[in-house]
Amino acid sequence: MANKVLSAQRSLAFSRHFGLPFSGCLDTKTGPKPHRSSALALSGTSGSQTADLDSSSEWDTTFWPSSASVFLQAAKHQLRCLLRSRTWQTKEHNVHVIKTTCQHGSNQFHINSGISNLKRGVEVVSTCGFPSMANCQAIFKTVRRLSFGTNSRLYTTAALGGCCHTCLKIGNRGVRKTPSTGTSPSRSMGQNSSRGSYSLNQTNNVQDRPGDVSIVEAVVCSTNDLENGQMKEVEVGEHKVLLVKEKGQFYALGNKCTHYGAPLSKGSYCDGVVRCPWHGACFDVRTGDIEDFPGLDSVHTFQVEVQDTNVLVKADTAAFNNFRRVKKMSRYEPSDPREVLIVGGGPASVVCTETLRQEGFTGKITLVSKETDLPYDRIKLSKTLSAKADEIALRKEDFYRDSDTTVLLGKEVTKVELGAKQVELSDGAKLSFTTLVLATGGRPRKPDIPGVDLANVFTLRTVKDANAIAAKFKDKHMVVLGTSFIGLEVACAMVSHAASVSVVGNSAAPLLHVFGREIGEWIQKLHESKGVKFYNSNSIAEFEGQDGVLTTVKLKDGTHLQADACVLGVGVVPSTDFLQGSGLNLTDNGYILVDKNMRTNIENVYAAGDITQFPLACAGNESVNIQHWQMAHQHGRTAGLDIAGKGREISSVPYFWTVQFGKSIRYAGYHHGYDDMILHGNLSENKFVAFFTKSERVTAAASLGWDPVVSQFAQLLAKGGSLSKEEARQDPSALADKLNKS
Repeated sequence: MANKVLSAQRSLAFSRHFGLPFSGCLDTKTGPKPHRSSALALSGTSGSQTADLDSSSEWDTTFWPSSASVFLQAAKHQLRCLLRSRTWQTKEHNVHVIKTTCQHGSNQFHINSGISNLKRGVEVVSTCGFPSMANCQAIFKTVRRLSFGTNSRLYTTAALGGCCHTCLKIGNRGVRKTPSTGTSPSRSMGQNSSRGSYSLNQTNNVQDRPGDVSIVEAVVCSTNDLENGQMKEVEVGEHKVLLVKEKGQFYALGNKCTHYGAPLSKGSYCDGVVRCPWHGACFDVRTGDIEDFPGLDSVHTFQVEVQDTNVLVKADTAAFNNFRRVKKMSRYEPSDPREVLIVGGGPASVVCTETLRQEGFTGKITLVSKETDLPYDRIKLSKTLSAKADEIALRKEDFYRDSDTTVLLGKEVTKVELGAKQVELSDGAKLSFTTLVLATGGRPRKPDIPGVDLANVFTLRTVKDANAIAAKFKDKHMVVLGTSFIGLEVACAMVSHAASVSVVGNSAAPLLHVFGREIGEWIQKLHESKGVKFYNSNSIAEFEGQDGVLTTVKLKDGTHLQADACVLGVGVVPSTDFLQGSGLNLTDNGYILVDKNMRTNIENVYAAGDITQFPLACAGNESVNIQHWQMAHQHGRTAGLDIAGKGREISSVPYFWTVQFGKSIRYAGYHHGYDDMILHGNLSENKFVAFFTKSERVTAAASLGWDPVVSQFAQLLAKGGSLSKEEARQDPSALADKLNKS
């Protein structure tokens, strides 16, 4: 009994010291001296930082506690290690098990924690057994409810076993060297106590100790090595970190963009924001939070200390295991009467959902999509026609579950009743809302051509569409109508496997209206070198078939092309037909008019993505429709911020890219109605920068093999700067200096 009381006192004192709720001492058994064992359960608040319990990601810290108090510190650190993991990677109907084995001499014990994440409110079952502790048998079992999100409880079970020096090993990743037989574990702990101790605190400044490599640190440079506004890739341990100096302060963050892993050190930097060199995603160097898209996740940040003239960076190695960081999210509270209904299954819908939860919204969120798959990376379809929905999903199912988002798939909204604050679905069901977000995107344009309804005439919008095309083109004669990005990327994907690929377009060169004649002709030559045939300044007059199946394409100039299948890539129209007569302001083309916060003319009704026409800051607030992947993300974020009461007007600069046979062309800006182009570099060498001008001002830039010029230009426009036509004639490298001075 005395031992039970002592253990309870220690547990209570420990919980008070670290500010943890005390869940009680489970039990204590006493064996022949000097062996003692006890088990206790500790609980902590996890927020949205929950454990990655995949078997490949076990914890990797070894401790050598020599007393109950030191063991409790180790258990607390175990909990912290668990909390530092940001994501769950669980599989339905699968239980992930964490095994901890502690051994000293002939005495050992095991901790087996099985965690099942099959549904909300899952169970955590922890079993601690002592099979050979001086013939002392003790099995303790505790069951607790586990939920996820802000203020949720996260339970872990720790056990203290037997001898004067107990070895607690957590996980097995990496190399962990056990002290030799003649080495006292207490000495291995350091000199804070003859029995061994170490410091634990919220900033993760763990003191050095043998066997613990969870925290690495390095002097990365001198304070004078960087000027204000400069960034540099540095090494901390075996890992690369981005170091930035801004107004005399140093910041350290992950060096990989969370979209495709591009090195941020090769990107552009201005005023606390670093922009990816490949696709334009932006990150706040102070917080690591993503500020502009594509990509969904933020990057890690690390502690920086200036010691005399040395710049020291400390990093938790767990952050290097996954360079993507998911921001903390709130959960649904039944007492919150707000109901946000998001209609659409694209990036605008996903980002709006995430933004709401990241900004503390606790009302109900429902996402409705007419597609049968979770929202996915649609722009990959034209590049990888055989892609499966789960392979390119923007977020997995558990993400929506953990953020308390109800997702209704295969449900199409057919009517909106704004007065009654409800929508009607195709099956007759009705859903209510207090706030409505419309993000239904577009549908492929289907030209009015005879025979267009024949079998094997495809449009490309969904995974199902892409997979159907993929099943047809091998060793077949393929025709693509349209020299748009989708049409050209589909041609790239098919030509090495098809019998032939022919592209039909009504302009004199591919992408003429986007890149101009010189670059368009270069793109055509690149395709022709791979076997693609072009029929420019032409169009399809008729699709001819036999038994209802396409066999031939007849062009307007009389040419007949053998065609086993044809892919239509002639643009999209907004999916807003169901909004006619709803009271929303629509353009003649069916786009929804919104302001800079994505608000429509109806209170508490928002629109985002390809269906909107909005004021574009870098174009003098001209009302425009921009169907870019990156811009749809930003629309969702802007709407989410406004709904959450943290409104911020959209000021994002359009940014897109296309990949043609491994050549990636970047583009930023808005050059509708441009009157001139200034070209640097050599197209034949696959390296160029093009500045598009309107009057005396540069409105857009495109490049190939000349990073990060386009990102620098985008950054300049985002900061309210501009580039004159005369400045555009200078060496493009001068843009970096202009950006630093903006």
